[in-house]
Amino acid sequence: MRMLAATGDVRSQRATVFLSQRTPRTTPQISSADPSGRSLDHVVLSDNVRLLQPGRTGTGEQLLYTAATENFVLTGTAGHLPHIVDAQQGSVTGSTLVFNAGDSTIVVSGEGKGKGRVRTETSTQP
Repeated sequence: MRMLAATGDVRSQRATVFLSQRTPRTTPQISSADPSGRSLDHVVLSDNVRLLQPGRTGTGEQLLYTAATENFVLTGTAGHLPHIVDAQQGSVTGSTLVFNAGDSTIVVSGEGKGKGRVRTETSTQP
């Protein structure tokens, strides 16, 4: 499956699209128009998720995109944690990675009650 948006490209083995009655601010384009006039609410992509955005790549097992907030939540499994490489912020791995389409922030969470591990690698420009 492939989801194209102005902010990038996401590919996976499976995708489930959820529609709503409300009109979101900005949404990725759905390839076939819904005759009922409903709009995109959220999309769940799973199985070998690959995210490609300008200056950023990511991998994981599941990605949730929510149109109203323009947030991407990338998760994985114990054996395959989500991973993002960002040209400006470096490399990030954690149990949950949350980033917004409108800015360059990445919120990283470890697993349960502070016991998880988070790994970041950053480089500085001379």
